[in-house]
Amino acid sequence: MSLTVPSAGVIAGRSADVRVATPDIGDAVADLGRSIQARELQFREQSQQLTMRRTQLDIARDLGQARQEVEQSSDPDAIDANWQQRSAEIRSKYLGPDENGQQRYDADTAAQLDLAFTELNDRHGLALGNRAIGLRQSQREAAYVEFQADVTARAAVADPDTLDAYVEMGAAAIDDRLAAGSISPETAAKEKASLSESIYSARAKQMILDDPEGFLAATTPDEEGGVGPWAAMGSGLA
Repeated sequence: MSLTVPSAGVIAGRSADVRVATPDIGDAVADLGRSIQARELQFREQSQQLTMRRTQLDIARDLGQARQEVEQSSDPDAIDANWQQRSAEIRSKYLGPDENGQQRYDADTAAQLDLAFTELNDRHGLALGNRAIGLRQSQREAAYVEFQADVTARAAVADPDTLDAYVEMGAAAIDDRLAAGSISPETAAKEKASLSESIYSARAKQMILDDPEGFLAATTPDEEGGVGPWAAMGSGLA
C-alpha cells in the first residue's frame, strides 16, 4: 500500500509578510494637548465669568446701600451732591485701576461691568433725583404756606391802604405758582378765594378784640341793607 502526501495549497517561494499597524504617537499626544488646552480655556472663561458675576453682585450691593444712605437726607441739594460722590467712589473701587495702577479686568469684562454699573447707577440716580424734586416742591409749598400765613397776619391789623398791598402780594404769590406750573388755573382761583376768606376772617377777629362795638356797627345792616364801613374794609378781598 502506498502513502500519498497532500500538496494542495503549498506554494514554493517567499513566505507572505505579516504587517501590524502601529498608532502615530506624535499625533495622539498633540490631540491630547489640544484637548487639555481647550478645557483649560473653558475653565478659565467660566472662572472669569463667575468673577464678573460676583463683581456685579458686589456693585449692586454697594450702590443699593449708598442709595439708602443718601435718600435719608431731607436736603435736596445734599442728595444730589452725596450721590455723585458715593457713585464715583464705587465706580473707582470696582472699575478703576488696582493699587498698582493696573487694570483689574480684561477689556471685554471691563466693558460688561461698566455697562452693568451704568444701568444700575442710572436707575438709583433717577430715583434719588425724583426724591430731590419732591423735596424741593415740598419746601416751596411750605414756604408758600408760611408766606400766606404772614400775609394774613399782617393784613389782619393793617390800615385799608396797606391791606390792599398785602392782598396784592398774596395774589401775586399764587400767580407765580400758576405760571410755574405748580398749580392749575382752577386751583389758583380757589386759593385766591381762600386767601380772601382768611384775611376777611382774620380782620373780623382782630376787630372783635380791638373794638367789639365797632365790629357790630360795621356788620349790622343799615336801613338800605348795606354793612357800612365793613364793606370798605373788605373791598380788596374779592
